[in-house]
Amino acid sequence: MLKVNFLLVYFGIRNLYTTNKHDMCKLVLFVASFFIVTFSFAQKNDIEDIHKKIKQSEQLEFVDPLLARDISYNVELKLMGKVYHLLDDSTIKTFNTSEQALINLWGETELVHAKNHYWLGYYNAAKHIYDKSIRAFSIIDTNSLKIAECLARQAIILNKQGESQSALKNTLRAKKIYAKHNMIEELDWCEVIISSCYFMQDKTEEARKRCGNAIKNLEKINSSSIYLLNAYLIYTQFFVDTRVHLKNPKTDYSTCKKAIEQAIVLATKLKNKPLGAYAQKLKADVLFNQKDIDKALEINRSASKILRQSNFLYHYVEAKRSEGQFLMTLKKNEEAIDAFQPAITIASENAFFNELYFMFTHLSSIYASMGNTRDATIYASRAYTYFDHISKPKKEYEMEALEAKYDEEKQMLIAENAKKEVVRTKNQQLYLIVIIFIIGIAATALLYLFFQIKKNKTQIEGKNIELETIAKKNELLLREIHHRVKNNLQIISSLLELQTQKTTDKESISVMLEGQNRVQAMALIHKKLYQNNDLAQIDFQEYIEELCASIHHVYQPKNKHIKYTIKANNFYFDIDTAIPLGLILNELITNAYKHGFKDVVDPELMIVVTNIGSGNYQLIVEDNGKGLPNDFEIIKIKTLGLMLVKQLSQQLYGKFIYKNENNPNFIVQFKDTQTRKLID
Repeated sequence: MLKVNFLLVYFGIRNLYTTNKHDMCKLVLFVASFFIVTFSFAQKNDIEDIHKKIKQSEQLEFVDPLLARDISYNVELKLMGKVYHLLDDSTIKTFNTSEQALINLWGETELVHAKNHYWLGYYNAAKHIYDKSIRAFSIIDTNSLKIAECLARQAIILNKQGESQSALKNTLRAKKIYAKHNMIEELDWCEVIISSCYFMQDKTEEARKRCGNAIKNLEKINSSSIYLLNAYLIYTQFFVDTRVHLKNPKTDYSTCKKAIEQAIVLATKLKNKPLGAYAQKLKADVLFNQKDIDKALEINRSASKILRQSNFLYHYVEAKRSEGQFLMTLKKNEEAIDAFQPAITIASENAFFNELYFMFTHLSSIYASMGNTRDATIYASRAYTYFDHISKPKKEYEMEALEAKYDEEKQMLIAENAKKEVVRTKNQQLYLIVIIFIIGIAATALLYLFFQIKKNKTQIEGKNIELETIAKKNELLLREIHHRVKNNLQIISSLLELQTQKTTDKESISVMLEGQNRVQAMALIHKKLYQNNDLAQIDFQEYIEELCASIHHVYQPKNKHIKYTIKANNFYFDIDTAIPLGLILNELITNAYKHGFKDVVDPELMIVVTNIGSGNYQLIVEDNGKGLPNDFEIIKIKTLGLMLVKQLSQQLYGKFIYKNENNPNFIVQFKDTQTRKLID
């Protein structure tokens, strides 16, 4: 092999004097690239071992995460700096058999890596890795069957994320490739994916019919394929989905039950425990819809154990959420709460927003039925946080995708630089060994490094410009988000006001008015954020002034003018501190207006914010009224408003204190966001 390299370098140097500058550079780059690739094949046993692992994993839908990651990383290193990027499109077909095998091997490892992320529920990461796999396979053959497989799997992810049109586009492209190769089974699998897209577009009957036909064809072709198993599972979802059940509670589950039983038998035959467990979970959902809740609960619990052991995180969270829902129906509220807790932990760690929304909604209902208004309100608020993730329009999906793309590209740039540094170090060691024997090869290698570094510098500069552009777009998007949140809160406030006008009960009107004020306090935060040049912090002096003016307008007593003084200059807080602090102020100021000045001739209100050091602050709300009864104690608070103040003070890692020495005053000591993070 070294002799071949020596001859190539010899003829390369010889041609330096007989070719133009462009051809000369291409020749030198090719010689250097070929030398590096052929040297990497000296570790032939390592590559064969990696390929063996990949072949073993082809029969599985899921492999060990560390194995998949290591295989992918090791094969990329075998490419020794991604040689194919050095050559333009016209020279791609000049790769020899060994080089093509290595590039195909890289594409296969990325495909295994993407499958792994998909089953863990990391959909954005899986989508990105499928793109890498497609890029690798496209270097050799743009109509590769592996490209079609990647497109089909990527379509499943896009459909789950609400982008059914993009999913259809991917699937149709995959169908064209499968048709060229006359892959009948794969064409029917594409029909299953298309039916799933129709279901997401609320074309339920058409989706069921199309999927049912595809299943019949798959059963004739190969009754033991993984495609058929997944088709059974998808078909079952068309019946057990909550939207379908709510629209038609009298759904005929006969064909659905048959499909799920066939899925369980096939999963056992294929020795695929995770998908078998998921099939059992779907069977439990069918039984629940048919009111056989005890049996559904038993089957669901067995399935969730296997899903957790197999590390199928997303499906495990689904199973635990169903378990909690079953227990709620049986009025076993405490057990339902216990069932939700591990699922909430995993869903929070992995950003499964849809599942978090449903679980927090269920918890709010549970606590409301138990008479625990405080916890019901807290979980309802948390559920609202994730509401956009289950009902967002297409533009908001695009916004999220843009942010995800920015994060992914940033991570890619860091990872590529790290890998290039590893490759550069190994190359330098290689050059030191070679230079002792072959002076010409060392010179060629150094020339290759020069052009590679120059190219990398150009690429990095281009990436930096692109990242700056994306950052500016993200700032505009973030400002738009705050504007939309403010508008949504204003809508909620208007709805409460309309409800107030239709209610005659004074206590109900008072409660709704207080709720309306709390919503307006939060809306004011978002309004200040999108109006500010700095999207991160709020001028609290301005915020308190606007809040006081709003409350003054609602609660100003007749024949009295309440004078208020605000001392909060040069205090700026981020949204995580400003929202709870704004709600606290809303409660205390409203309380003063409603109860503090009944017998006071010249009512006065003072609001002071001070910095007491080390990230700690103090808020004082003082009036010149009579104050609360002498036997008042914070720990015995029963009113919702003051309970909310106490709870929010604890959320800010602070204290809630009441004093009535010269004048009654409420004191809230709290910590800013940075200090709270240090404690966490």
